[in-house]
Amino acid sequence: GDNKISILFHSMRDDFGGYFRTVDEYIKLQAPTSNEREILYLATNKIDDLYQLKVLLAHEFTHLITFNQKNKAFDLEDDTWLNEARADYSTTVLGYNDNYSSSILRERVRDFLENSTDSLTEWKDTKYDYAVNSLFTNYLVDHYGINVLADSLKSKSVGIASINEALKKSGFQDDFSQLFSNWTIAVFVNDCLLGEKYCYLNQNLKNIHLVPSLNFLPIGGSSFLSVTNLTKNWTGNWQKIFGGNGTLKIDFGSLRGLSFQVPYIIQDKLGKISVNFLSLDKDQKGQITVNDFGKQNISVILMPFLQSKTTNFTDNEPTYPYTFTASISNQASNGGAIYPLIPVGFKFNENFSFGTSKQDVVYLKIILAAEGCVSGLANTSYFGTETLKGVKCFQNKYKIAISATAGYQIASTGYVGLGTRFQLNSFLTK
Repeated sequence: GDNKISILFHSMRDDFGGYFRTVDEYIKLQAPTSNEREILYLATNKIDDLYQLKVLLAHEFTHLITFNQKNKAFDLEDDTWLNEARADYSTTVLGYNDNYSSSILRERVRDFLENSTDSLTEWKDTKYDYAVNSLFTNYLVDHYGINVLADSLKSKSVGIASINEALKKSGFQDDFSQLFSNWTIAVFVNDCLLGEKYCYLNQNLKNIHLVPSLNFLPIGGSSFLSVTNLTKNWTGNWQKIFGGNGTLKIDFGSLRGLSFQVPYIIQDKLGKISVNFLSLDKDQKGQITVNDFGKQNISVILMPFLQSKTTNFTDNEPTYPYTFTASISNQASNGGAIYPLIPVGFKFNENFSFGTSKQDVVYLKIILAAEGCVSGLANTSYFGTETLKGVKCFQNKYKIAISATAGYQIASTGYVGLGTRFQLNSFLTK
């Protein structure tokens, strides 16, 4: 029945500003280390910085509110990322970010642009966790309203499920997956003219434009690249493909049983942007074709994200692979094949290894040479020592993708088995 809230200032590590302990909400009989009061802890080195003090107090006070309205009322522990989202957004609610140039929000933006591919839902308590959390939550409130945060707190569900309930309660058709997809697009294009959901409404965030990872295709003739990355659930990825000249084909793939979404953007030579969504089959595979690439259309930005897990997030979430290949097939110069000396439609259908002698080895050497794993090999069908070294090089280069296909962590043995054949075949036109 005590209506007071205590604040204890004490020395902390330099990277700590304050905290709230749930243990203090219980009697000592239940929790021997409890101070048996509603208490917040703030760092003594922040006492002279009034702005920081206000930010920290608002943040920790929101955690106290969350405990009473979620833990105590429903006996539920909310997902850490959402608990922190509400606490961090309190500074915006109270107007502490209005003076953007000296605000905590500006720090969040800087940290996000420094490392944008941090998982929203995994929480390691780093500055990058707070950064992606802040950028996402500001977008959420911009377009879906602060009631979504408030109603998720009052829900008997936690995390993503509580956000979905709150979105439905407020009359929105979008679920969390669509919300996250809209945000990944908005943080890149940030232009309301492309769609009402593809921008920030907060004036302090209207000029944010994320810089994607760059993937260049050589300009002349046919060209090809293959990229394999690891990602975690609810992590933004932005991959820009540019260069080349002709018909661009992009093949996306991951592991069966996962659930990816792949928004993508096509930009033409006048700077006009179109937003699209790749349809994936049950094996998590899909293809994009862009005509007149390099002349009329100059870039494609893939924004894949994994949405397989929706609850029980930890501070060390597993990673999963995704692969995309991009190829320019110049029909006039090579008859439709990426590799002119390999027949259109050819596939590596059988396993083989050192000592083999057949036509497949000739085609293998062509790809190995293009990948920089062999050089100067004669056009022979024998799988010798140099070819063995070349296959090992290729397996090291694409170890993640080959292991994902094989279903186990491969060793670079030089044996051309299922995983290696799949990777080789992914380089050939379909």
